[in-house]
Amino acid sequence: MEINKDHALECEILTQMAKSAIPLGANLLSLSIDSSQATIGRVLLGLEHQGYLEKSSNKGRIITERGQAYLKQLNDHQSINSSTEELIKISTSTDKSTLLEVLATRRLLEKETAYLTAQNISDEQVQELTEIIDRQQEQKSRGLLGEKEDLEFHCRIANISGNRVIEQILNLILTQKNVYQDFSYIRQKLITRSSNDHRSIISAFANRDPESASQNMVNHINALIEDIEECY
Repeated sequence: MEINKDHALECEILTQMAKSAIPLGANLLSLSIDSSQATIGRVLLGLEHQGYLEKSSNKGRIITERGQAYLKQLNDHQSINSSTEELIKISTSTDKSTLLEVLATRRLLEKETAYLTAQNISDEQVQELTEIIDRQQEQKSRGLLGEKEDLEFHCRIANISGNRVIEQILNLILTQKNVYQDFSYIRQKLITRSSNDHRSIISAFANRDPESASQNMVNHINALIEDIEECY
């Protein structure tokens, strides 16, 4: 569930209702909620129609058991959204210590995606990854970063791995704003040596060797960590 403004107001109203020992109406709620009586009244009516509130004579409305369950759902999703926003904030930072934390997290996750991909990958997918790295090398030969191809390579491995949870976490970490471009630019400034890390990972995939694929991915990310630690 995506928590929009209407859901946020519903959550605020239901929270007040759950805390109150007396029935509440739009008039009383407007004293503690930053919204007009008309808007609050409209939301109250909608919540009542859905069974989350019920009228208590002429005094106002009270929250139902179904409303309590809905309030918990709203709070749970707000907590998830807050955690997601914090993860995005962390993953888009270019602070040295934060970059190292993100890379350490990637190492744990991508070690597993490489292992699973070596088990699941088809010949066509091996060729697809090879073509991505060929395009990246072409970009670098023209003096460009090749960060889009680098990002595509890592995200595609996560996809082929079949672990949808890890794939979504990595997509969240890697694809926010220009985080990958910024990281590629930082690394290019720090170090000039080239690496065949991606080719070695692909080779392990082609050989259907999960252990080597996993270790090659770890070595690749360790090299990124060393670049940041030594030169940033």
